[in-house]
Amino acid sequence: MEVADLLGLNPPTTENLLRVIHRRFKRDTVHTRLGPRHLLALNPYRPLRPDSTASPTPEQFIDDMRTRLMEGLETKQLLLPLGESGSGKSQVFLQALQTLASDKPQLIAGVNLLKILGNARTHGNEDASRFVLLVDLQLDFRGQVLAFAIQTYMLEKDVVTRRSGPNFHVFYGLLAGADPQLLKSLRLSRSADSYGILAPLPTSTNAQSGKETFEQIRLALFLHGLEERAFFQVLAFILKLGNIFFIPVTRMDGTAGLQLEPRTEFQEAADLFGIYTTCLESALLYEESGVIRDPIGAGALRDFLLRTIYARLFLFLSTKISPNTQAGSSGLVAILDFPGFQSVERNSFQELLLNLIGEKVQEVLVDGELKERQEEWIREGFKWVKVDTRANPPSVIHVLEQNGPLCGNRSDEEMVDLILDKSPAASRLGVDQFRIRHFAGTITYSKRNFQEKVDILPKSLVSAMFTATHPWVKEFFPEGGSGHLGGRPLRPLDHLHLFSHKLRSLTQLSLYTIHAIKPNELKVGGLFEGALVLHQLKYHRIMDTLIVTRDGFEISRDFERFLSRYRLLSLRTWPRWGGSPREGILLILNDLLIPQEMFFLGRTRLLLKTHLVSDLETFRRERLEDLALLIQKTWRGWGAFRRLKKMKAAQKLLVRVWRNYHKRRLDLAEAEGSRRKVAVGKIQRAYLQWKRKSFIGELITMDLPMSPVVWEWPQPSRCLRRGSQEIQRLFHRWRCSVYRFNFRDSAERNRMGEKVTASTLLRGKKASYPKSVAHPFLGDYVRLRVNSEWRKIAKQDATVVFADLVHKISHTSGKMTPYLLAVSTFSLMVLDPRTLALKQRIPLQEIAKFSLSPYADPFIVFHRIRYEGTEGEEDKGVEPCSGCTLFEESSGKRGDLILSTQHLVELITKVYLVVKNRTGGKGPSLHIGEIIFLLYFDRFDLTVGSIGLQVHFVKRSLGEGAEVLKVGLKQGHLTIFL
Repeated sequence: MEVADLLGLNPPTTENLLRVIHRRFKRDTVHTRLGPRHLLALNPYRPLRPDSTASPTPEQFIDDMRTRLMEGLETKQLLLPLGESGSGKSQVFLQALQTLASDKPQLIAGVNLLKILGNARTHGNEDASRFVLLVDLQLDFRGQVLAFAIQTYMLEKDVVTRRSGPNFHVFYGLLAGADPQLLKSLRLSRSADSYGILAPLPTSTNAQSGKETFEQIRLALFLHGLEERAFFQVLAFILKLGNIFFIPVTRMDGTAGLQLEPRTEFQEAADLFGIYTTCLESALLYEESGVIRDPIGAGALRDFLLRTIYARLFLFLSTKISPNTQAGSSGLVAILDFPGFQSVERNSFQELLLNLIGEKVQEVLVDGELKERQEEWIREGFKWVKVDTRANPPSVIHVLEQNGPLCGNRSDEEMVDLILDKSPAASRLGVDQFRIRHFAGTITYSKRNFQEKVDILPKSLVSAMFTATHPWVKEFFPEGGSGHLGGRPLRPLDHLHLFSHKLRSLTQLSLYTIHAIKPNELKVGGLFEGALVLHQLKYHRIMDTLIVTRDGFEISRDFERFLSRYRLLSLRTWPRWGGSPREGILLILNDLLIPQEMFFLGRTRLLLKTHLVSDLETFRRERLEDLALLIQKTWRGWGAFRRLKKMKAAQKLLVRVWRNYHKRRLDLAEAEGSRRKVAVGKIQRAYLQWKRKSFIGELITMDLPMSPVVWEWPQPSRCLRRGSQEIQRLFHRWRCSVYRFNFRDSAERNRMGEKVTASTLLRGKKASYPKSVAHPFLGDYVRLRVNSEWRKIAKQDATVVFADLVHKISHTSGKMTPYLLAVSTFSLMVLDPRTLALKQRIPLQEIAKFSLSPYADPFIVFHRIRYEGTEGEEDKGVEPCSGCTLFEESSGKRGDLILSTQHLVELITKVYLVVKNRTGGKGPSLHIGEIIFLLYFDRFDLTVGSIGLQVHFVKRSLGEGAEVLKVGLKQGHLTIFL
């Protein structure tokens, strides 16, 4: 006969229980219920057949648990997956979290990130939890998550530097899933063999799982708004610093010293955090007193630093993932995940604590719940033969809790001796080993390096870490900024005490357990080892739970609470009951014909079978529907009658008021309309006349500018806008005629034409243009026209349009060299300022374009016309002017010219007009960049001979000026910093 619930097991013996579970396992029915609060889940180690879904799955179990919470039967619940390492307990935890919080992807992604950070591969489990995780969910009446909180305890940070076994999953996920660009930026290689803290994974490990791990990390960081690069830099720092080793050396003065190797790894690690290498190196090599450390001590300090960074990264992320709000006290579902019972290759104090966590959970929650339930039945007068809870001798955890203050500064030998002396569960085994009998089995521990040798970071090392420019490291080491270490950090025993205190607070919640069972040690699908399963059933206390649940009462209710919830089920207690609660409860149960064996009326509480509560809830839902229908009918009838009376009274009042109001309104509107028409006409005429007088008077009294380029004009009102525009137009025509009349000779007209040309070219485009408006264009600033030496040698180029001292930027070095620039009607010449020797001559018809930045800098680039096939050859097609002896050697390589001049606007204007007159057509084109977010980065090509340059204008200052800070040339890029 098929047994879906173990409460129907007959007879309830261990052999029969094992036989039923084995039979269901062979049919791929791996889930079996034990009442409403317990579920047995065997790990199949293979995909299940589709027809096996009829078994009670964890999702159905969790949905039933949530239904009780939504119906108000319980206000606080605790879901506790139990099982040893490799039984699938963590998978059950994640499955439960996805079922309860399917509408919170941030929570699920955050928990996955913590699992990746806190899980590692062990001898018997590929995904073993190495920390305790408690998730509190607050659900509303629909079962949706309103708020959540995450708490973590007891991270086994020794895994980071163990080196004898695989490290946490996050390191392998980073190396396997990161793209080459990310690895290159972090200075990492793909192979895990390159890092001393990473033990190689088995060859059977799937590489795809590492990539999936990396994608889960990126998703969680994105959903929680955390910076990916900062996270990966911390991991890369741990990997690189883990490769550092210390070599004793002898200095030149004969004293002993210590040296870091390899230096490149150390330098790259320091660069990842932005720490000065000398500061970090000094903190690792020297003690606070200045004495050099020994290599073993320096290595231990390095490992402790790595463990501390990783632990604080884990705490930092768990704080960021969990919101600041705390889950409420009602509608609370807590899910607890903790490391399963297991033994690794070398068990130290950290493994002992993790195994003691499972022992403490079993003792406080599972055994404590059985004990408390039976004691309550006995107090209420129920005749019950008590099932003894586990009566083992004082375990190691009791010894550590009672002697916690004495364990702080003990050595490895003293700590082990304390455990062996105080706990009967511990026994000595050889010189370096001892054995402890746990609730789930016996494990051998090693005394060598049992505890951490370093438990506090030196002040110099903390201060060095606080100087990091990494955005997270300062938060990892806040004590570095205060100048003191802020006291001793919490030791593992302190964390164990905190977790024990938290466990005691969880005893107030309604406990639901999922017992994860491992069918075989080989993790092979379809293999059932009866002895192993029976051993797990025993220490999970399945038989004790079965007996207590089947023969006892699962539900306990206070008299007042039961009567308040179910009094509507009897006509004798509804709607009011004036008698005692005990009598009212008896009336309700008798009216419903409840059998006597389904409940027990104790002294202060009512004990109920689970199935009875389900029936009572069904009756209550049906009764509530009837009462709701009655209330709706009564309310609607009373509301309809009340509305009818109000509508009749309102109708009479509205008719009377409306008639009076309508009559008064018509009379007032007629009188008011006539008065308004007369008043509006008078006011409008008077207002327009006053506005005209005021505006004309303002124009008369104002000192209007006579300059044609100044458009100052008083702002008229809207009604005078057209008239104001006409007056302004006439005034502008008049002042333009006056301005033209004042020109007395052609030179002034030419200068005015140059100013107009400058305005057309540069107004609103060049920041230095406004300063040039008020200054006249002189042209010859060095008096070259009257220079006797110039008159002797210039001849046709003697007609100088512009002459001034400029700086020419070298295309090979970027240096600025002073020269004399002369612009004649035929060419643009660069001369030696002392000897007037020709350095470069550009015929005007070859100037094709100007390039400059929009800032107030003095730089300009003259672009020459390109001729195909003339790169590096002599100029062709440009004949020197006849009779010009000075420029007979003007031929040479073609190239662009970049200059710096204090009369930039005048130079552009003069050259533009001269080139335009020379060519008889259109002048050179003008290229000016655009300003983007006040940080200008414009680029244009500059060809000097056969060398191609790119000129960059970079404005670093936010002011209006453009002082030249630096000119640099590197790899074909000429950069001008303003």
